[in-house]
Amino acid sequence: MPASPFYLVQVTGEENEGTILYIKSSLTGCYDAQDPKNPTGSGITIQAEPVDILNYKREHAAFPHDTTLNQWFTESQFESYRRLGQHLADEIKQCGQRQAFS
Repeated sequence: MPASPFYLVQVTGEENEGTILYIKSSLTGCYDAQDPKNPTGSGITIQAEPVDILNYKREHAAFPHDTTLNQWFTESQFESYRRLGQHLADEIKQCGQRQAFS
């Protein structure tokens, strides 16, 4: 099973409390995740990345870890990163992490 592309951490200090959501741009493929609403169940299946993201990865080996030295993204590169971000946000919602922010 691939590592999760996101981590939710509760932080408590003497005077402050907070939540950190760390999201790593990554391609995880299809995997099963534990359903937070049913911890004894079989979990939920996270769908693989959309075909357009996988096609871009096939043509550009560095994706999604391109260097930040080049700030001039092509339209297809920009759209691939945007679509990957959308996919990761959907993945977080599907895993039930959204409830931590309500």
